[in-house]
Amino acid sequence: MPVSTTISHLEDGKVDIKTQRLLLRAAKEDDAIGVHEAFSDPEVMQYCTVPHDHPSTTQSWFRKNMLLAPTNGTTDFIVALHTDPDRAIGVIGIHSLESEEIGFILSRQHWGTGIAQEALYPWISI
Repeated sequence: MPVSTTISHLEDGKVDIKTQRLLLRAAKEDDAIGVHEAFSDPEVMQYCTVPHDHPSTTQSWFRKNMLLAPTNGTTDFIVALHTDPDRAIGVIGIHSLESEEIGFILSRQHWGTGIAQEALYPWISI
């Protein structure tokens, strides 16, 4: 199913990707709170890594892998809803260029809503 996608190139070299319901954007410091909701859920993390038992664990991971990464806002993004663009509900990004693997983690409360498919569409339609 085609998903309408708009890509906005920002002055800092990053991009925003907008779909019907979603905004894929660069990470900001306070996004770690929303990301922790997903990263602390054992069911969400069962195929990724050990769930984060404390917000400081997520904050450390988030700082290293999102905020300070040169790929923040270019190949790694926060997933947010248009209705609440400042609240992170997940992360998506290119996990490995060699294997062309996309990593995606989404808070469980948003499972079964088509968000994963909608967030992935801009990546696979290129």
